[in-house]
Amino acid sequence: MATTATTSFALNGLSHQQFLMLAIDAARSIGWYPQIINADTLLLHTTGSRRAGELITIEMANQQAIATSKNKQIQLFGKNKNAGNISRLQQAIESLLPQLTPEHLTNQFEAMVAEHRAIQTDLQERAANNQLTAVEKISMGVGGHFITYAIIAANLLVFVIMVIAGVNLMEPSTEDLLHWGGNLRAYTVAGQWYRLLTSTFLHGGILHLLFNMYALYFIGIYLEPLIGRWRFLALYLCTGILASAASIWWSGDAVSVGASGAIFGMYGVFLALLTTNYIDKDTRKALLQSIVIFVVFNLAYGTKAGIDNAAHIGGLLSGLLFGYICYFFFIRRRDRPVISILATVAITALILMASMPGIQDDSLQFEKDFNQFIALEAKAMKPLQSFSTSNSAETFTKDLQNISLPAWQQNKKLLAKANNYHLNNYMQQRKNMLQQYVNLRLQQTQLFIQFAAKENLDNNEQLTTINQQINNIIDSLNK
Repeated sequence: MATTATTSFALNGLSHQQFLMLAIDAARSIGWYPQIINADTLLLHTTGSRRAGELITIEMANQQAIATSKNKQIQLFGKNKNAGNISRLQQAIESLLPQLTPEHLTNQFEAMVAEHRAIQTDLQERAANNQLTAVEKISMGVGGHFITYAIIAANLLVFVIMVIAGVNLMEPSTEDLLHWGGNLRAYTVAGQWYRLLTSTFLHGGILHLLFNMYALYFIGIYLEPLIGRWRFLALYLCTGILASAASIWWSGDAVSVGASGAIFGMYGVFLALLTTNYIDKDTRKALLQSIVIFVVFNLAYGTKAGIDNAAHIGGLLSGLLFGYICYFFFIRRRDRPVISILATVAITALILMASMPGIQDDSLQFEKDFNQFIALEAKAMKPLQSFSTSNSAETFTKDLQNISLPAWQQNKKLLAKANNYHLNNYMQQRKNMLQQYVNLRLQQTQLFIQFAAKENLDNNEQLTTINQQINNIIDSLNK
């Protein structure tokens, strides 16, 4: 329900300023919260929330004041209060009018203006000396939200470029995400460390992107003014990188993308600050509740298949660490943003240097070996493929001995080398099956040699069994 209620008030000889002061006193008498916009406009909030409740606008026009009450949000259920608000305001004004003289209202308005100017001057001086309270920094949006908007724009731009290049809007393929810089352990630890960062600017579809950008905006409007734009940027990038590192440490078998690791990092920073005395108790309690709900819900949701909760947890923990370091070593003392940024980068580098050597994955090397394996297999199979056209058993036997056997033996050595590789479960299973396959091919080749040389004519049943085992392995490898 989005109806409004409007009425006009006669000024009864009062000036614009005097009537506005009368309206402010009336609003305060019924528990409303006045907000002066300019010399001719006044806003009255019926609740302490800037979102909930109704908003009454009073605009001065010649010898009358126009008051309009409307809902701040769309109201689907419940009683409409706008007409009642106008009536309450009118009664309060009529009740106070006989008690307050024009001179008193003028003096009261001038005192209010002087107080407001003094407050603004004090705020400006304390802002210049970096002495604002945490709540003042948030409410005033000190320094703006430039970095928050810039990060959101960067994520949107990357996604638009990917879509223009042909990547699916709703569900990008794994190959596309990997091509554009997705985080996959086998590639990252093979020297492509840039994936720890590039993956934080990629998303698995438009819905994934929009949800993350909303979460980033929500935390950015609070945290960026609180800690400063450049520290915000450094913490975002560093927690994002550490979140990506946690992803490949815990489970790097799938391509990981998304800004959520870095976003969890920023929620971790804010959560750390909210558990200190940096923000006043009342504000801290309200913010802490909403932040905890967000974190708990998303960590619980992250237990679903296909969601990289390791990155979420890694980002959150690194954010908590950096948040406490920033507060106890910098913000609480003489705040030096540049030094705190350098400390954040240094700690990130130390964590990476300490943890990355323990993350090993030789899947790419195994893939290279597998390509060599395929070439040797083709060489080994050639004498068997030409067996039907061969007119000489002696030639066939020599080809098996000089071509097939050496090729299979090379493949056996190749796979033996892979025993020292660090492979994921999938690759390990394939390696084991390939080793069985090569052993069977060696046995098969030996039997063919014996058969061709007529040294053993009773090996057909054994050969049939081996052929069946080979076919079973081939079927399993092709699944």
